[in-house]
Amino acid sequence: MGPDKPIVQDVRPEGHNSLGTLPRLGADDWQVLRDFYKLIWRTNYGYDAAKVGQLYVGLYGVELKAGPAILQPRFYNLQGQPAGGGLLWNYWSGAEVLPQDATPKYYLKGVHCFTDASGSCGWAYGGGSHVGPDGGPHCVWVNAGGAGDNFVGSDALDRIGWWDDHITPNPIFRVMRKGGSVEPGDDAWLVDIDNEGNVIKRIRWEEGPFDPGAGDYGALGVMDKGGNIVYHVKWETPLVEG
Repeated sequence: MGPDKPIVQDVRPEGHNSLGTLPRLGADDWQVLRDFYKLIWRTNYGYDAAKVGQLYVGLYGVELKAGPAILQPRFYNLQGQPAGGGLLWNYWSGAEVLPQDATPKYYLKGVHCFTDASGSCGWAYGGGSHVGPDGGPHCVWVNAGGAGDNFVGSDALDRIGWWDDHITPNPIFRVMRKGGSVEPGDDAWLVDIDNEGNVIKRIRWEEGPFDPGAGDYGALGVMDKGGNIVYHVKWETPLVEG
């Protein structure tokens, strides 16, 4: 199962001339917006890079806005509040080379901005940023770290450009926790989680049935449909810090 599709926030004014070509979009119309602008939602260094339970920056939504010639992304923390101080990158072919410590690197060029208290920042653009047959020239993502959340990386919105009255699909990023499940094994742990979702302590699963020895008190196990114990943890196994 992949990430949830981004929500669409179409804030074009009522009666705007562009509505005759691209009708008002609803929250679930990501596919329509994507196809119209030729957008590409990249998850290589965000959702795909995160393991189950880890934080990453996801593409939460896209705001379709007419007005000034500004590409204006927004960034929210895990609680959905505006995240000031977030570092965002904006790629286009004429941008400067990214600094060595920039991460992730969807491209090797880009300029940065830091979000303000409203979680917003932006860059002015010119006529060369108009969408073409393959979309626009910009790609935006969030630098790993910052905003008080320790996340592994970020999704990106690529092929951003403007159309008509500077109507721009502005990405809305949010820190998210990757959901899903894992099977016990070498890289899986039985974990103790607090009420904020943080892993406090953990124990590694051992593969195979429990074979008690002298002094063993028993074990916690995982049983398959055939009644076989396939993984176990001895009760006296010490917890280690998460």
